[in-house]
Amino acid sequence: MLVDLFNKVLEVGARKIETKEINGVTYTTDRLTPVHAKPVEIISLNTLDGLIEYIKSAVDSKVKSGKLIVQIESPGIVRLCSELLESGRRDVYIESRALLPRINFDYSLDSEEFNILLQSAFVDTEDKKSLLKVSGNVRETSVKTVQDDGVSQVVSMSTGVASVEDVILPNKVNLKPYRTFTEVDQPESEFIFRVKEGVTFRLIEADGGAWRLKAIKNIKEYLEKKLEGIESVDIIA
Repeated sequence: MLVDLFNKVLEVGARKIETKEINGVTYTTDRLTPVHAKPVEIISLNTLDGLIEYIKSAVDSKVKSGKLIVQIESPGIVRLCSELLESGRRDVYIESRALLPRINFDYSLDSEEFNILLQSAFVDTEDKKSLLKVSGNVRETSVKTVQDDGVSQVVSMSTGVASVEDVILPNKVNLKPYRTFTEVDQPESEFIFRVKEGVTFRLIEADGGAWRLKAIKNIKEYLEKKLEGIESVDIIA
């Protein structure tokens, strides 16, 4: 009985796979699983310069002899890939992810938190200096009145607040947060600046995400300049 079962298994295992064409489409009588070459081990980096050095060094023979594609996926992710393989896939040699400060625009911050955020996560600009002056003038967490005409706010400090004078606050400011690789210029974008009673500050993104396109363009221009003359590399964004 066991011998018969064993022979039956061998018979099924040796079954011939047939193909048939119907309306121009080829079908098989069994499910086939493609066998691909083992994918290469991806090297993880955090800078654009590291990716550039890898390409120029030609340390791997496969990379040296083939066509390369630099894919700028987002302001913080860039990949180095192979050309299309016979399997329909691409090898990914390098994945570089920018190391960026965590910036959360969803919450209002008190004076100290707002001051720290500006100094640690934004490039120096004139509007940044103006906002630091505003946040630095407040010493207590109370505001008597906040008048808003739709363009700017006028903040009147209550008695006892150590402020030089009442401050007219801009409604919109242009700032440069660190949102892409540090090797390239950080894209400037527009923010709405609001103050709430209790002296809390908030920045609201107001460019519709256009800064992402600027950042990707800056990355592409930087890579094109650094990889000039290397014909085996195409940069797509």
